[in-house]
Amino acid sequence: MDLRPEETVSAARLRHKFISRAVAAFSRALKLAQSGAWEVGARELEKAIAIDPGFSEAHGNLGVHYFELGRLEQAAHEFRCAIDLDPSASLDHSNLAVVMLLLKHPAEAAEEAQAAIGLDSANFRAHYALGLLLTRRRETREEGTDHLLYAARELPGAHLELAQLFRAEGDNQRAALELDRYKLAIAPQPKK
Repeated sequence: MDLRPEETVSAARLRHKFISRAVAAFSRALKLAQSGAWEVGARELEKAIAIDPGFSEAHGNLGVHYFELGRLEQAAHEFRCAIDLDPSASLDHSNLAVVMLLLKHPAEAAEEAQAAIGLDSANFRAHYALGLLLTRRRETREEGTDHLLYAARELPGAHLELAQLFRAEGDNQRAALELDRYKLAIAPQPKK
């Protein structure tokens, strides 16, 4: 498994003894995900977990596959399994936060987003989810706006949320600015 240079390896991951057949199924699922073959990839990850139930990355990736297939309850279960195996995995916490947001469980979504940010303050997805939750209430709207502004650095959809928020508050100038930023973020980049 490849690590990005800035990633740290958790103690749980260091203790885990990987089983080669499970890693092979996991690798096949990664390749299938690149082509959008979520159903076939999910079956590969299910195989990996059957071989190695303690493979936290397989649980987390199966959660992503289930999410892409619209199977949100199953995705939430897999993210929880991954977190149980490796509580320090910020990505699994933020993925669970997004699923809980979609399943209309705001308290759990907020708890998971905060846990993700606590583990990795640069987790854009967690900032996005927490921002969405906090902007719903007037007393936490300013804090939520800060989270969305941070998330917008990497997630163009945060610009749209900010534009809608500013428009609802009657700040059409800021709304237009965020809409322009969104358009710029999603525009095809010229080839070099």
